[in-house]
Amino acid sequence: MRLLLDTHLLLWAAASSERLPREARELLEDDRNDVYYSAASIWEIAIKSSLRRKDFRIDLGQLLGTFFPDSAGS
Repeated sequence: MRLLLDTHLLLWAAASSERLPREARELLEDDRNDVYYSAASIWEIAIKSSLRRKDFRIDLGQLLGTFFPDSAGS
């Protein structure tokens, strides 16, 4: 199955958040599924991160390192 994550699911999956529903976690962990996310989600996260809102504490570098481990430190 192909799964396209929205921004919230992307963040919750990256943070191993309890907000991620059990069913979603099971789908993401199933190697038979292909997981995709939009570049627009990364863009949205970058914008919100740059606003430095107190209710949005995301380390964009760490998040990108989670999804692009080969580019860490580049």
